[in-house]
Amino acid sequence: MHTGRHGIRSNGDGRPSRQRPITLVVGDSFAFGDEVLDSETWPAALERAIDAPVVNAAVAGFGLDQSVLRAERLAPIIAPDRIVVSFIPHDVRRCAMSIWSHHAKPWFDVESGRLRAHPMGRYAAWRNAMAPPLSRSVLIESLFHDVLRSDGSDTFEHHRGDEVACLLLDRLEALGRERGATVVVLAQPQTPVPTDARYPSDPGDPRSDAELASIVIDCAQRRHLPVVDAISAVATLPAAQREALFRGKGHNSPEGNRVIAEIVRAALERVR
Repeated sequence: MHTGRHGIRSNGDGRPSRQRPITLVVGDSFAFGDEVLDSETWPAALERAIDAPVVNAAVAGFGLDQSVLRAERLAPIIAPDRIVVSFIPHDVRRCAMSIWSHHAKPWFDVESGRLRAHPMGRYAAWRNAMAPPLSRSVLIESLFHDVLRSDGSDTFEHHRGDEVACLLLDRLEALGRERGATVVVLAQPQTPVPTDARYPSDPGDPRSDAELASIVIDCAQRRHLPVVDAISAVATLPAAQREALFRGKGHNSPEGNRVIAEIVRAALERVR
């Protein structure tokens, strides 16, 4: 894995022949391409398919809320023609969390129908700044591993992640208007079977990840944002073929990323 300025991942050695359109991709580890080479991510495969720049700005572990914030931050810098906001169902649940996978994150709650932002706590900000240089010492790393690597256990601040996600779609729609860019919402499957519970649930919310994803897809459609429902597309494949799209710790295999890239390519053709 190779990342450059702004944490943007390399798409490999090839370069597209066209300079436009530029497609900015934000999302989590499935868009970033955990467990595959730079050239094997779906943004890299999409870049080859359309022969135009695809900027992979996804970050492993991000919730849908963080992906929207990243799109807002990078759009003025990248000046994209299209913004693809990718999420897996569990990313909706992460919108209700202040700590996910031992890492603090910014989060939102809903007050009088509006989003209220909460930044990361001071300890988390200090740890993010100090952990990298301190961890270069094997002794310090071994003695203070938990302090340097963890902000605590998973923490749900509320159980309204779907509401937060839907309100964030309003910001995406506004971002598209402001930047003159087409915003596409991509729902990616997180497991071969939609109901497979491999991700931590919320004890305070009995709804499935799949149900939360469906709510967000419906919200995007009601806002007239183009939606690419790769969850439903993959679900129609034979079981053996679905299994081949995932590997190792559960992320997409190279073949899985090629399938997602083709689904996205076809969708972008329709919304041109």
